[in-house]
Amino acid sequence: MRPVKLTLNAFGPYAGKVELDFNDLNDKNIFLITGPTGAGKTTIFDAISFALFGEASGSSRDKDSLRSDFAKDGDLTYVQLEFELKNKKYNIKRYPAQLKKKAKGEGYTQKGAEADLLLPSGKLITRVTAVDENISNILGITKQQFKQIVMLPQGEFRKLLEADSKEREDIFRRIFGTEIFDGVKKKLEKETKEIYIDIKEKLLEQNTNIKNINAEGNERLFKLISSENKNTEEIITEVKKQIDIDKELVQDINNKKDIIKMEIENLQGKIIKGDEQNKKIQNRNNLKILLDEKVKLKDVYEYKEKELLFNRKALEIRFIENTLNNKKRIKLEREKSLEQSKLNLKNYKILLEDKKNQLEKLKDIEIHKKKLSENLIKLKSYEVKVQGYDEKISNLKNLKKQKDDINSSDINAKNKLEINNKAEEELQKRLVNIQKFEIKKIEKEKERDSISDLIINLRNIYKKYNELKEIEIKRENEVSSFIQFEKIYESIKNNYEIKEKLFRRGQAGLLAKNLEDGMPCPVCGSIHHPNLASFSDDVPTEEELKILKLQFDKKSDDYKSKYEKLTKSNTLIEEKKKSLYEEEEKFIKILKEDFKALSLDDKTNRIIQIGKELKFKEADINKELNSIKDIINEKKIIEDKIKSLKLENEKLSGLREDLKLKLNDTIGKLEGLNEAISLIEKEIPKEIRSLDILKKNIKDLEDKLSLIKEEENKIQNEYTRAISLASAGEKEVSSKEEFLKEINEEIDKENKELLYSISKHGFKDINEYKNFLIDEDDIFVREKDIKNYYENLKSLKDRYEEILKETDKLDKINIIELEEELKIKKLSIEDLYLKEKSILPRVNNNIHLLKNIISIREKIKFKEEKYSVIAELYKVTSGDNSQKISFERYVLAAYFDEIIEAANIRLNKMACGRFILKRKEEKGKGTKQQGLELEVFDNYTGKCRHVKTLSGGEGFKASLSLALGLADVVQSYAGGISLDTMFIDEGFGTLDTESLDNAIESLIELQRDGRLVGIISHVPELKERIEARLEVIPAKEGSKAKFII
Repeated sequence: MRPVKLTLNAFGPYAGKVELDFNDLNDKNIFLITGPTGAGKTTIFDAISFALFGEASGSSRDKDSLRSDFAKDGDLTYVQLEFELKNKKYNIKRYPAQLKKKAKGEGYTQKGAEADLLLPSGKLITRVTAVDENISNILGITKQQFKQIVMLPQGEFRKLLEADSKEREDIFRRIFGTEIFDGVKKKLEKETKEIYIDIKEKLLEQNTNIKNINAEGNERLFKLISSENKNTEEIITEVKKQIDIDKELVQDINNKKDIIKMEIENLQGKIIKGDEQNKKIQNRNNLKILLDEKVKLKDVYEYKEKELLFNRKALEIRFIENTLNNKKRIKLEREKSLEQSKLNLKNYKILLEDKKNQLEKLKDIEIHKKKLSENLIKLKSYEVKVQGYDEKISNLKNLKKQKDDINSSDINAKNKLEINNKAEEELQKRLVNIQKFEIKKIEKEKERDSISDLIINLRNIYKKYNELKEIEIKRENEVSSFIQFEKIYESIKNNYEIKEKLFRRGQAGLLAKNLEDGMPCPVCGSIHHPNLASFSDDVPTEEELKILKLQFDKKSDDYKSKYEKLTKSNTLIEEKKKSLYEEEEKFIKILKEDFKALSLDDKTNRIIQIGKELKFKEADINKELNSIKDIINEKKIIEDKIKSLKLENEKLSGLREDLKLKLNDTIGKLEGLNEAISLIEKEIPKEIRSLDILKKNIKDLEDKLSLIKEEENKIQNEYTRAISLASAGEKEVSSKEEFLKEINEEIDKENKELLYSISKHGFKDINEYKNFLIDEDDIFVREKDIKNYYENLKSLKDRYEEILKETDKLDKINIIELEEELKIKKLSIEDLYLKEKSILPRVNNNIHLLKNIISIREKIKFKEEKYSVIAELYKVTSGDNSQKISFERYVLAAYFDEIIEAANIRLNKMACGRFILKRKEEKGKGTKQQGLELEVFDNYTGKCRHVKTLSGGEGFKASLSLALGLADVVQSYAGGISLDTMFIDEGFGTLDTESLDNAIESLIELQRDGRLVGIISHVPELKERIEARLEVIPAKEGSKAKFII
């Protein structure tokens, strides 16, 4: 990475815009940054670091405090860096989070951090997280590693020198791209754990199946199952034997059940037939009993028929009796009415006498009425004068009230002004508080967006986990299928090879079959045959061998095809895992949680858990944002309220002026009205000065006169009515006495007719008639009862005669004996079912478990063979060896040796040959991974010691040498990370003159390689030796900077 152009705006001590074009150096690749303390030299490094990574170069400087105190309100703080890497130019621009002046109105609003990255292709990357990720990929190092090998800020240049093996491993891994070696180790570690866990789970599953075997009645099998060290092969053999025994028992039980079922069906048929026969005999006996009972009731129903005849006659007489009773009832009612009428007539006569007396009293009432009329005329004469008095009194009250209202309104307006002023102060305070919430809202929205992006990425990796699970399950099925097929293939292969050997041996026997001594052998030509080859009957023919060969070739092709398919599945899984590994690396950085060692299911569950936590966090932020928005939304309301309060205060002030004028006018009117009222009170008596009181007195007199007139009319009308009532009462009594005389004559006539009808229908007297008298409904019920009796009697006779014919010559069957026999048979078959029920589950259970155990045994065998290979490889790659060096660290150690060798070239010169950096090769204590520790050999003492024991100056020389050596080695590897720039902040002040000269010479030599070196130092010798410098000039209005060659 080589900077081309750096632009700072309102950044640190730089108030305005400062542009630094590194092309101005004119190929002078080493330059000095000079200026007074606090002018802003280190800020140049901070700006480059902030542009690339969003943070200042030093750990003590906060990214939120980068805005210049000299900056104007309208200027935004930003840094823009154009840099070149591998002949490609990149342009990055960053804004830190800062307060921005509002475009309208007063106050500030929070502007969130922003970043833009323009790629060589012309593509623009936005959003801070995306830019950070791209920069890390482009440079190939993190911001921490950048500060250790490219930019060495104050107080941090020794970090690379004093880093432990783990820290150096992280740095070198990124630089030299050795992640693949660590990935191999992790992959082997994961696979080892997974296979080991799988074997344990399979063994547990196998033992669980063995424990569930039902060994009832088999002592040997029970002992094998209960043994701690279970012999699976013996258990399988014994279970097979037990299953065969149980199957024979079940077959025997089924045969016995079939025989008993036939016997039960026969007995059930006999019981059904006997039950039907017994029911018919019982029905015949029941009908005989019912028929005898009905015949006994015949005399009773003949009497009921005669009695029913008299009931009908009595019903005919009842009509005459009802007529007689109605007339007697009317007579009683009229007698009561006559007594009431006589009583009313007596009262009417008393009333008439009373009204005559009242009529005499009307003369006295007339005198009183005349006196009241005279008083009424007198009162009406005062009405006009009193009316004027009342109006003036009313006006006086209104004016006094108006005066009080004006005073009250003025006080209210004054109080309201004070309240409004206080309210306006409170609202202004709330406005200031809302501005703080506006800043907080921007911060929370940024935090929420970051979480939302993380949730989306989590969903993607969760989806990939599920895809990997599906592929692994598919692969497991393919492995299982392959193992089964492999057994078949091996069997066919072995069979073919055996047959082929037999065939070849058989050819010799075939040739020797017809050989005799003296005949030449077709193979060797000998005529003597002391030991002829024998011929076997099981030798296959050539045609049979060809068929076996075809079968073997086909299976061999299928075997290769399946093996290739399985290999492809394994490759696909590895690719998926590699892709997931890269995704996980990103999340480990973001979440700061390493879950790569977890199983796939645990990872999935952890992702779900993290997703839920982030969702809850996002929901909490949204909830908080809603609360903040509610507060911010009040801003317009509050501003409107303040405006409204100001307008209202203006109106209140004007109102108080108007009220003052109205008060003076009201007081003048009150004085004139009091004088007019005083004159009226002298003329009119006090008790009638009120118009309402006067009108009330007039009305009272008028009401009294009206009541007297009404009383006179009432007495006259009541007297007339009393005369009318007395006359009508006499007529009513006479009419009712005449009616009673007529009704008595009719009653006598009806009574004679009733007695005649009773005698005519054959009744002795009225009492006998009453005894036979019943309702018409009762007669209907009796008729129906008699009819039903004769119909039932006939029906019983017919049914009895019919059943006598059906049951002739039938005897009763003993059902109980048959049922007892059936019960015994059913108990026998139930016993057989219980025996079968106890055996069948055992058989099915053991068959199922045997199948599982055999399948699991094969899987365990395959897994154990695989584990022995994978576990050994993992030990080798993870550093579980005598040197405690992992596979990756072994590779990195080779790179580190080259870096140390390059560093020692410069250190030898800077330290005058005293110190030599060495990689520590001795094995340390404990189990900690080693291989990248650094020590220094001191030629003065002839001993090695830790680099942390170096003094400040010595440490600076060693750190600078190591950084330069690292850059040399990295540059030497094509395609590696490009380290053609170095920035050094201070450190030279710790060197003596000779060491300083050597250090300067080493740095100047870098120019020949085209590397750019920027140095901040106050050492005078550097100013003399280095021609190019970047001069930083402080000023009251903010610092400025420029290149001077």
